[in-house]
Amino acid sequence: MALFFGQSMRERITLAFLVACLLAPCLLAQRGEPARNPGAAARPLSQVAGVPARLGDHLKVGPMGHLARAQEAASDQLRSLEEWNQAGKVPRRTGFVRPLPDPFRVTLEYAGAQPQLHQGGVLGLATSGNTAWAGSFRVEGARALRLRLTDISLPPGTVLWVYGDPQGDTHSFTLQSVDPEGGGLWSPTVEGETIWLEVQLPEAALTPASSFAVADILEIVDLPEQQPSLDSRPLADTCFVKGACVPEATQPLIADYREAIARLSFINGSYSYLCSGGLLNDNDLSGVVPYLLTANHCFSNQSSASSLEAYWDYTSTSCGGSLPSLYSVPRTLGSTLLATGTDSDFTFVRLAQAPPGPRYYLGWDANSAAVGDGTVLDRVSHPNGGEQHFTRSAIEANGLISCPELPRPRFIYSSLLSGGTAGGSSGSPAIKDGGYVVGQLFGVCGSNIEDNCDGAGNRLVDGAFASTYSQISNWLENSTPPTCVPNSGSLCLNNSRFRVEVQWRTPNGTTGAGQAVAQTGDTGSFWFFSSANLELFVKMLDSRTVNGHFWFFWGALTDVEYRISVTDTTTGAVKQYTGAQHVQASGHDLAAF
Repeated sequence: MALFFGQSMRERITLAFLVACLLAPCLLAQRGEPARNPGAAARPLSQVAGVPARLGDHLKVGPMGHLARAQEAASDQLRSLEEWNQAGKVPRRTGFVRPLPDPFRVTLEYAGAQPQLHQGGVLGLATSGNTAWAGSFRVEGARALRLRLTDISLPPGTVLWVYGDPQGDTHSFTLQSVDPEGGGLWSPTVEGETIWLEVQLPEAALTPASSFAVADILEIVDLPEQQPSLDSRPLADTCFVKGACVPEATQPLIADYREAIARLSFINGSYSYLCSGGLLNDNDLSGVVPYLLTANHCFSNQSSASSLEAYWDYTSTSCGGSLPSLYSVPRTLGSTLLATGTDSDFTFVRLAQAPPGPRYYLGWDANSAAVGDGTVLDRVSHPNGGEQHFTRSAIEANGLISCPELPRPRFIYSSLLSGGTAGGSSGSPAIKDGGYVVGQLFGVCGSNIEDNCDGAGNRLVDGAFASTYSQISNWLENSTPPTCVPNSGSLCLNNSRFRVEVQWRTPNGTTGAGQAVAQTGDTGSFWFFSSANLELFVKMLDSRTVNGHFWFFWGALTDVEYRISVTDTTTGAVKQYTGAQHVQASGHDLAAF
């Protein structure tokens, strides 16, 4: 055999469901109800507070960085991407990272009344009075671009924008999506050959150490709506069914399913990739947490999770209707990796922002009885990264087709009834009637995997949610919320809710982790080179009765460069605070969490 690719107000649980749970308490512990979030509290990527200054309108400056066409200057990477996709490997590649010859370093300073040239860009004032800087980069022939910022020393409250030209649509983002493992900060994607970066700093927070570098550009070389497939298997296979063309008579919840599914784009190493994923509900009625389920073979590390762009509602306006531009649909940037595993090929993350509403959160069923022989499974996915498509299959609990490395019951096999999947569908939830997830797509097993529509020779294979459940139940059930566990490199502050870690770097490039010293329940310190020489003090206060936030303070007794990472283990949110080389940097954040 061969295998391929791997409610804002929640609806209250009904009285009937409560009665059923009293009769079968074991079911309640392994089942979550689907729910709708109207989106009242949602903040999409493009709605961060403030407006860009669009400084490129004031002074005409050329690109800070300029790269030649990939066919001329990056032919090896381009060929590797094409060969990967032509071989049917997954996840499907869409672009590759192109390092700039030298990272462009920008140190910000107070802006005057008039915009001025500054370190390759333009420095000026935003309408809010905040200091703003903008610069552009160009890659000949690129279809879309992302920037990677590194060596970031920017204060809390900094807001960034990217746009294709001074008059184009803007996409805002914040430091919330910085990779806590040191991978920097990837911007949202901008369509076209030119990408502008704008950075705004709160005037009161600007210091001589406010700086960053632009190190790499991700070049996207394929747009699904222009070229549905990169290989010999066209998206227009006869079996494929657009999600917009599925009538309610076929699936009454099809509109809900489509709201729950995202097209996922992320970076792993030197390439960007495509998958699908779905929102999962939890059993805590107090609020909505944007949990998302996808596949382990899509990504399984925090750096990729931090780079995640989730595109929502990428679908035709109606059956036969127009398809919007990919970059015009809502999207969210960044996520926190909560759990991942190969046994059932799953990755479970918490998105950095709630997707814009209204939005449907899928339920889940971890009981093995939920996947009996003949159970019908529906899914919505983004084959080849294109618009949403619909697939229906039926479980074969003891079928003849199987792959030894994907054993039942850790994996679910189902025979195709209608529709089809392809690279880009990986990670899409398998949904049983009523909106309950029972697995996520690994790929296809069979004798004819070159044919996306061969339901006789192939079987769809999903990682079983029943196997995944034990590894993510803490978040879904909210019964024992994760807490910080102190160790030599971590402080646990404020009732062990917040984990604080420090990385340092000397002028000669030597790096290391700060060693933690607990002081009180709310304060602690770190040493870098000797336990007799404390370098950094930190404090976390619960001030929610004052302004609704936790307050974080830090004080440095060193001029060695450092990065503080603070993780809220209850929500998964991460914030970072930095001190530059040769600067004794301290500070506070009165809206940390």
